[in-house]
Amino acid sequence: MPLPESVTSLTSVTTLHSLLKFIEHRIWVAVGCCAMATASTVALVRRARAQAGLLLLTASALMLAAVLLDLAPEAWRETVLLGVPGWLPPTVALASYAVVGLCTRGHGRARPHPGHAPGRHRRLTETAGVVSAGLGTAAALGVHRVMEGTTLALILSVPVFLALLVLSVGNGLTLGVMLQDSGQGPLPWLALACLGPALGVLLSVLHPFPAVLLPSALAVVAGIIVRHAVVGVRLALRRHANGRPPDWHRATATAAVLATGALLLAAH
Repeated sequence: MPLPESVTSLTSVTTLHSLLKFIEHRIWVAVGCCAMATASTVALVRRARAQAGLLLLTASALMLAAVLLDLAPEAWRETVLLGVPGWLPPTVALASYAVVGLCTRGHGRARPHPGHAPGRHRRLTETAGVVSAGLGTAAALGVHRVMEGTTLALILSVPVFLALLVLSVGNGLTLGVMLQDSGQGPLPWLALACLGPALGVLLSVLHPFPAVLLPSALAVVAGIIVRHAVVGVRLALRRHANGRPPDWHRATATAAVLATGALLLAAH
């Protein structure tokens, strides 16, 4: 039996009122800051192409620091407070890591052909793998950005905001280098990465998620981020003939981690 027109109109007005009220919330400031952080770091990568290895190493270090110092402890704290089974968030994190791993591993490996020189075949294989990994990482980043918006809607605090801001910087660096290596244009993926958090917030407003899902949402984000960090480290190491980055690269990444850790701990 169809609902009366008055009830339908009332539902629409209520939904619109909730959206308008939510737009004034401070959460949109957080979403805007994360979007600007991602866009500015992608632009930085395009201007500093010669330092792509340093940027990848630093981005990976920042993302791991944010996961270890904020997302993982926050997920565990919410697990205890909400009475969620302790095995669930780690399982979700491992599952998200594995799924993103399937998206970011090198595909398109050409099989050797008698008419192909070994060096040419190797370059073809590496190029195909970079394109596949770049597109897979970009797609996974977009999905994870939507999850970030959902997390912001479920829980917005200074530590969580700072952690997601750090992750946005790392995301922008990783996304910029990946797309640059794969030869893909940055605009579509950059738009998805920047608008993803806003989409996650809107989805949370239109269809509120139960608070009990918060630990799992944090676990999904953590699993995706760790996988991106691993891919970033591997690509950074490949840029050096001996697989060992210069000492000043490691020193810069270490300094960034220490500064980020101090910031997150101070926020807590």
